[in-house]
Amino acid sequence: MKFVGADLGNDSTKIVFGPQQYFRIPNAVSQRMLNEKRKNLSIDAIRVEGSLIEMENHARNRLLNDLDVVITSNTINGRFFVGELASRNGENEILTGTPKADNPFITIPLIAMLALDIPSSQHSCEYKVVCGLPISEYTQDRERYREKLIGEYEVEFQSETIKNRRVKVIIKDAYVVPEGVAVVLNRMLNETATGLRNPSLRQGHIGVIDIGAFTTDIPVIVNGKPDSDASEGIAEGIANYLDKIVRHVNETYGVNMSRSQLVGRLETGELEFPIKGKPANLRPIIDEQFQIFARRIVSLVDSIWENHFEIREFFVVGGGAKALKDHLTAEMEKRNIHLTFIQDEDPQMQNALGYWKYAKQKFGG
Repeated sequence: MKFVGADLGNDSTKIVFGPQQYFRIPNAVSQRMLNEKRKNLSIDAIRVEGSLIEMENHARNRLLNDLDVVITSNTINGRFFVGELASRNGENEILTGTPKADNPFITIPLIAMLALDIPSSQHSCEYKVVCGLPISEYTQDRERYREKLIGEYEVEFQSETIKNRRVKVIIKDAYVVPEGVAVVLNRMLNETATGLRNPSLRQGHIGVIDIGAFTTDIPVIVNGKPDSDASEGIAEGIANYLDKIVRHVNETYGVNMSRSQLVGRLETGELEFPIKGKPANLRPIIDEQFQIFARRIVSLVDSIWENHFEIREFFVVGGGAKALKDHLTAEMEKRNIHLTFIQDEDPQMQNALGYWKYAKQKFGG
């Protein structure tokens, strides 16, 4: 039995197996025909063995970029490209605003990653998972989402790097918490969840701004527990603005850029590049849309602070934290308020790391 923390974002999947054992892949899925034949023009094909954690970095990266699986279960049946491979081959994009419990593909990257975690000497493994739901969906959907996760999944790998391997992933239990809440637990506990690294977070009022793809969650934690009245969540995330940018690019240049392809360029900073052989600069449209979103977030946070002035700081995390940092900074300076940007860890991993620490306390003994 193993326990994991899993942040199943609509933009990326982040999974933590233990201290310094965490992975992030695009939450992109492309459903394929079972008998589809793939071209293989590689001149340096390699085969990999062992679990995801045991692999050398180059082998792991090679595999994660070529994740092709067949999943069979009571709820999922079919062949899927996952992560980067799906992004390159026409992913099944989910409309912004779709609740996670209604997203038919949200658990597929998790199942694929758990299957990769199983050592080559084993054919199955049992897991207990802690994950999250947006504040706006939590009360209504948490039990349905939990039931969506629990079950047995047969996974067969189709990639050239790990072909014809079949394993069984068994999710015995799942625990769902509001997104953003686990961030405070992560900042409070040390890396192994065996002690405190910041005892001051056990007391007082702490806020989190968790900027996801489809939602933005702003939980307020009081003496280590979420304050239902002070916490806010809106059904709007950075994907709403990414889609506007993508639509502009596609209409302007006559191409079919996807949301995940734009995210890849934002992460590398490659926003000036040729499109159809001519130079293009996406920075102006990105700045325009991100400024609108940053103004919306800071306005909401300022409103929360007006009514709950005891909140001593807000941590900014999630997939939108890095992308919006400069725009949020400019907006908060106009209002003379301060937000705390995570510097010592990846802001996108904060929920997942907190989920793992919660799992360690709940399931780890």
